[in-house]
Amino acid sequence: MKLWADAHTQAGKGPAWFRTDKPSAKEHETAAGCKLDTGYVKAAHAVEVRAQKAAIDKTKKALADRQAAHERAITNARKVIAGAS
Repeated sequence: MKLWADAHTQAGKGPAWFRTDKPSAKEHETAAGCKLDTGYVKAAHAVEVRAQKAAIDKTKKALADRQAAHERAITNARKVIAGAS
């Protein structure tokens, strides 16, 4: 992340074409190729998956409790609907 931030800061000091609002098609192509060649996409995905799993593990009990409460509410609602028919 620091490498990216440093490169971004350095690029901002470069020629005027670095400071346009929209990247050119060539810049998009270069960035896409770079991300694939360096394995950035796989690495970023792995980091995101790890963070999501950690968040789920941290809140697993609360999530299970919430799911149980929803299931009870659905069961009760079905009983009410069945009784009203």
